[in-house]
Amino acid sequence: MDLAKSITKLFGAKLLSSIISFVGLAFFARELGASELGTFFLFQAAVGILKLPANFGINGALEKRISGSNQPGIFLSTAIFLKFLPLTLISIAIFAFREVINEYVGTTVGVSLIAGLIAAEAYQMVMHLLRGELDVSRSADLVLLRRMLWIAFGVTSISILNYKANGLIYAWILATVCAFISGIYLKSTSTGYPSWSKARSLFSFAKFDVISGAGSVLFNWLDVLIIGLVLSQAEVGAYETAWRLASVTILLGIAVRNSMFPQVSVWHNEGNWDKISSTVSNMITASLFFVIPSFVGVAILSEELLGLIFGEEFVLASTALSILVAQKMFQAINQVIGRTLQATGSADLAAYAMIGGALVNIMLNIILVPTYGLEGAALATFFSYLCMTTIRVHFFKRYISMSPDWTGLGWLTLSSAAMGLAVWVATLVVVPNSLFKLATVVSVGVTVYFVVVLASERMRARAVKQIMDI
Repeated sequence: MDLAKSITKLFGAKLLSSIISFVGLAFFARELGASELGTFFLFQAAVGILKLPANFGINGALEKRISGSNQPGIFLSTAIFLKFLPLTLISIAIFAFREVINEYVGTTVGVSLIAGLIAAEAYQMVMHLLRGELDVSRSADLVLLRRMLWIAFGVTSISILNYKANGLIYAWILATVCAFISGIYLKSTSTGYPSWSKARSLFSFAKFDVISGAGSVLFNWLDVLIIGLVLSQAEVGAYETAWRLASVTILLGIAVRNSMFPQVSVWHNEGNWDKISSTVSNMITASLFFVIPSFVGVAILSEELLGLIFGEEFVLASTALSILVAQKMFQAINQVIGRTLQATGSADLAAYAMIGGALVNIMLNIILVPTYGLEGAALATFFSYLCMTTIRVHFFKRYISMSPDWTGLGWLTLSSAAMGLAVWVATLVVVPNSLFKLATVVSVGVTVYFVVVLASERMRARAVKQIMDI
């Protein structure tokens, strides 16, 4: 497996899909408004929470076991079998409580929620299967396909069929189903017969992976769920839009995380700890490549980004956006360390750290959201990630000796500071009160950042090597 090539392919797919999603989200925000968009986000939050008991860590366990097994078909069939009962029970529960769910979300979603949950679980299983086969690049293709189809179906449902939030929901389900079907054709593993011994093997890993999965779900959706309970759907729409805008900064880190797991798992099986250590150090620097400058830029332009791109009613989340981008610095480190712990057989340690972070997240959201609104939700996420990252780094250093890439990190910080100064000066010359002027200011910052980064011979050599590898 070519790790550099896989990371770049996955990052490229995620970047392109995020650009498409970014444009689509801006269109949906302007066409539907924050309240209708908030309804769609609450539907996604409900699917995200329900995926936790439906999956119970099986997807992550499947990826781990397939990456180091000569019987992948039996593991795949066993994983499918294990998912059947929980999905059935959850679907029955959704149907029984559909009126309560509809009132909370703000539209009729009973059957749609069942369909969305099943589609999402099937899609995620195929994604983990492809990664377990060390075919990360094809999983990247599915990410891009799903995002493109969602935007295409969503625009059609709103512009032609005149649907509102339900149109986005139907488009999301249909896009997920299409991506799953495509994944079926891309996979190379054939199904076999379920095995109790393989089920025990899956559960031995899943029991810890489910904790990490639970924490991930809580970090992604708990704040949205609480905002939906104590505030308005419009505030849900504004906050989640800010969250997704902030998440663009972590795309390279996500590509690193998803590409590392199967390869690090192989190195762990071979006992190649030096390779793991050096790779983790480099991958942390790579994960922060866009996050550090984004924090500086968003701190200066948060109101303009939300107001000009999505609409004035989204500006109320501008402070939350700055906090969320700052939080991504901890997330970038956390996801590299966490996946390394999981891939090296220390999923329990990653899970314990996730428990600590999740508990902090729950308590702070309950305390801060009713009092401080969207800023409180963002602060809860910030401090909970700080807690979890600190714990994971502590566990990691107990087993793997690693020196951070201080030279690379220092140069990224210096480049970001130069970029921030350039952006501030540019706003004095060109007031960013239109999309064109905002794009001009951002272009100045991006140009200065890359010029300063590439002024370092070491960073320039890395960039050239990356291109040559690909």
